[in-house]
Amino acid sequence: MVSTKTVAIAVIALIVGAIAGFGISYLAKPTTSPSQVTTYTIGVIFPLSGTLADFGKSFTNSVNLAVQQVNANLSAAGIPIRFKTVVADDQGTPQGALSALQSEFQSASVQVVIGPLTSAEVLGVRDYADSNHIVILPPAATATALRIPNDYILRPGQPGDQFEASALAQTVIGSGIKYVVYIYR
Repeated sequence: MVSTKTVAIAVIALIVGAIAGFGISYLAKPTTSPSQVTTYTIGVIFPLSGTLADFGKSFTNSVNLAVQQVNANLSAAGIPIRFKTVVADDQGTPQGALSALQSEFQSASVQVVIGPLTSAEVLGVRDYADSNHIVILPPAATATALRIPNDYILRPGQPGDQFEASALAQTVIGSGIKYVVYIYR
C-alpha cells in the first residue's frame, strides 16, 4: 500500500513541474541576484496547526523537497532559474487561508500558491486569488463547487467529488477487498 507521504511527494512534484511548464516566467515576479540567477517565489499555504496539521506539515515538507530537487536539477543543467518558497499556516480554516494568502501576496508578491489543503480553505481564498490573479494549486481540494470557468484555481489531475465513490468502488473491487469501512469528513 502506498503511504500518504509518498502520494503527497508525488502530487507536489507534479504540481511543481506543472508550475514550471505552465509558464512560471509569466505568472511570478522575478528577482535577479548579482549572478544573474532569476528566482521565483512560490507560496505554500497549508494547515501547520490545528486538526489537519499532520497533513499540512507533510505537504509542506514535500513541496520544499520538490523545490530543492528542481533547483538542483536546474543548477546542474546550468539554467539560471531557481525557486524559493514562503510558507504560511492557515490553521485549517477558510479565514486562516485567506489571511495567509493576503500576507504572502503583500509581503512576497507571490503569484503562484501550492495549497490550501481542503475545499473549504480554497473557497476562502478564491475571490482574493481571482481578483489579484494569483494561481492556486490545491493538492487535495475536490469539491465540485470549485469548478468555476476562468478562475485562478487549477486542480491538476483531480476529477472531483462526483467521481470519488465510483473510483473508490472500482479500486476496492479490483483489489479483491471484501470489507470496507469508509470514513469521510
